[in-house]
Amino acid sequence: MSLLWNAAGIAGIAAVVFGVMYNALWNHLTLKPFWNIAISSTLNLIGSMAAVWLFSKEIFELIAPWFPGMWLFSIVLHVIGFYFYVRIDSRKKAEELNKVLK
Repeated sequence: MSLLWNAAGIAGIAAVVFGVMYNALWNHLTLKPFWNIAISSTLNLIGSMAAVWLFSKEIFELIAPWFPGMWLFSIVLHVIGFYFYVRIDSRKKAEELNKVLK
């Protein structure tokens, strides 16, 4: 039974991180990009580590010393993702404005 609760916990963590936190952070809050990247990287890594802990405490203990490197890698990936997101979003908005002007 505890396996099912752990699976439900992992699903809940993923739902909160990807369904609620990312949506609120990138679409509704008006923070500077630095803070969006820092908050999303930190909460993403905390959620991932919590999911790993629910999956296996032994694996969590094995990867816990690598936490600072994973956080830095997460920040780098979020910066790259933010760069591409902004480019795509600005193109879409430019196309919408061009349609309005025509």
